Amino acid sequence: MIDILVDRGDLGGARALVERVRPRPRIADGARLFGEAEAAVLIAEHRHAEALARLDAVAHLVPGMANPTWRPARSLRARALAGIGRRAEAIDVMSDELAVARRWGAPALLGRTLCQLGVLRGAAGVPHLREAVALLAGSHGRLEYARALHALATHAATATAERTSLLYRAYEVARRCGAEALCGQISDALRHDGAAAPPAPAPLTTSEQRIAARYADGADEHEIAEALFLTPARWAGPWTRSVSAWAPAPAMTCAPPSAPTNPPAILPARRSPRRSRTSASIKGIWPCLDLFSATLCP
Repeated sequence: MIDILVDRGDLGGARALVERVRPRPRIADGARLFGEAEAAVLIAEHRHAEALARLDAVAHLVPGMANPTWRPARSLRARALAGIGRRAEAIDVMSDELAVARRWGAPALLGRTLCQLGVLRGAAGVPHLREAVALLAGSHGRLEYARALHALATHAATATAERTSLLYRAYEVARRCGAEALCGQISDALRHDGAAAPPAPAPLTTSEQRIAARYADGADEHEIAEALFLTPARWAGPWTRSVSAWAPAPAMTCAPPSAPTNPPAILPARRSPRRSRTSASIKGIWPCLDLFSATLCP
């Protein structure tokens, strides 16, 4: 939750949450998780030396934890070190993290690590940034993909058209994630370049909101159509707009979006699809429902 508040740009809310839960008793991994979460808030507040001290205080806890996704201590330490000007040390830390991430093999983790190391290395890190974008394009790490696009636009793209295209794509992905802080950074970069501001999303209709809510709850298209009395002929548009936030984004270049999809700014994590006892039977009668619908609503 603290990371979400930071990504949304709500540092006050993140700090308030840290202070609210601070008095609670915790041991072992719970204490380690809290310490690293507070370090992330301190970094966002530009209190990098304090963040390093907080990380040092919990470094001895659960020493056998090797998964960098569950224990992002090295990436946090590198950000804090870079924040106080110790960039060479930060690069060494992230180089170690990259070796671990490659062994672990998860695309979102590896892409995030490559992106952070690429940013630290500047021009020499552009190959890392390009690898990160390629890895994350087809993964479920949508926010990390937006960050990698933004970093590539900042550090590698010199041609105005290429940079603008990367920034627009990064903005669209970040907006779908509800990452308001990143959206603000991208908007500032576009304004600095004299590019048009990203288009504001149109709100979903009532029907589209109902579709999105049922899809987030795990229902498939057949269950939703049955529940909302929708036939395939009247289904395609609302379905596409409502669930586009969960679909993997196209891989690389894009022009400024002229007709963006418009999911809600923040959507709940989708539950696993439920098995429908009626979806098979509804498929068989849909042609009849289409005909009936066309008769009633010519």
